[in-house]
Amino acid sequence: MIDAAAIKAAFAGFTGEKMLRAWRNRSPVTCSYWTFRARTLLGAAASLTDVWKLAAALYAACSEFTWTDGSFRADTLAMAAWVRIAEHTAAYILNPPERALSRGEYELRRKARREQAVSNIYAHYVCFRCRKAWAPAAVRNRKHCPRVTPESRPCPDCGHALIGLGLAFEPPKQSNCRAWRQLEAKARAGNRFLKP
Repeated sequence: MIDAAAIKAAFAGFTGEKMLRAWRNRSPVTCSYWTFRARTLLGAAASLTDVWKLAAALYAACSEFTWTDGSFRADTLAMAAWVRIAEHTAAYILNPPERALSRGEYELRRKARREQAVSNIYAHYVCFRCRKAWAPAAVRNRKHCPRVTPESRPCPDCGHALIGLGLAFEPPKQSNCRAWRQLEAKARAGNRFLKP
């Protein structure tokens, strides 16, 4: 963890404007002010990746101590605030909040969240005992089957647990026992039909 006194010394006389913006929306010039302070704290031998992560974490931690106009004035903070900034910075390096992400990291996280949401909404669930496939809406709309988490969806007909097979799953005919057995073996092995 970085010492609060060292952070205070690195930010002596510093004033940051427009701190309500996310890190990914900052200009390269503004980012250079923060990377300079991160480089001061880490030393010249630190890698560029470590400096960039610390700069983003410092930006996010300091943005919690902004004035109503969105400016950060280092000289107005008490030592207790610097201790909190040091604690938040250490936490944000390990698990950065959304406002501390670069554009690329933000887009990756956003894309993963979107794909997860879509797969939970539209994924097909299968009951191998009944040899039927269900969409989540059909499972929820049954009177005896209220809204439940994807991990614990019961079959609306027999009550056994359904297995989520993904968006691109197309079930075989119910009478095709051989295809259902092959499909069950693949599903138990962990295969999913995620992309069409």
